[in-house]
Amino acid sequence: MSFAPSNDISLSDQLLAIELQLSTQMKALRYNQHVAYIYDPVEYAYNLHSQFTRKFCQSAKKILFLGMNPGPWGMSQTGVPFGEVKVVRDWMRLSGEVGHPIKEHPSRPVLGLACHRSEISGRKFWGLFQELCKEPQHFFRHAFVYNYCPLAFLSSSGKNITPAEFKQYQPDG
Repeated sequence: MSFAPSNDISLSDQLLAIELQLSTQMKALRYNQHVAYIYDPVEYAYNLHSQFTRKFCQSAKKILFLGMNPGPWGMSQTGVPFGEVKVVRDWMRLSGEVGHPIKEHPSRPVLGLACHRSEISGRKFWGLFQELCKEPQHFFRHAFVYNYCPLAFLSSSGKNITPAEFKQYQPDG
């Protein structure tokens, strides 16, 4: 994967292209038997994800808040990092349809903005910045939020597997 800044393509569209390339390459990797489901919200929630990126990442930022990967009730539902549904819909004022992963766990369905489960970390994270900044434009003037891994990984039981947990599932040797 390579990145060469372009004056002809917006920063947000460059970022979206990199994310799509990264998620495609990561889906092609072989994961161990503990990973039974892979969700790619950059792809199936592209409508909301691209709205978020184009609306709030139009320029270079001084601050980057970095998450690990999509959670089952946040970005996996909305396409937005730490994507608590109420925040995405009511504070960020994003709307649109969300598709489904190719293979979906029955206890972790993707419902998009109709999801009633709360993303606890997203509620706390965005709640703080709602209180401090009042409007999303104030927050995003200097900051952006991003996950270094665009994919969510679930076990056969529906347990979220973070990239940090992969090491414990590797065979000795």
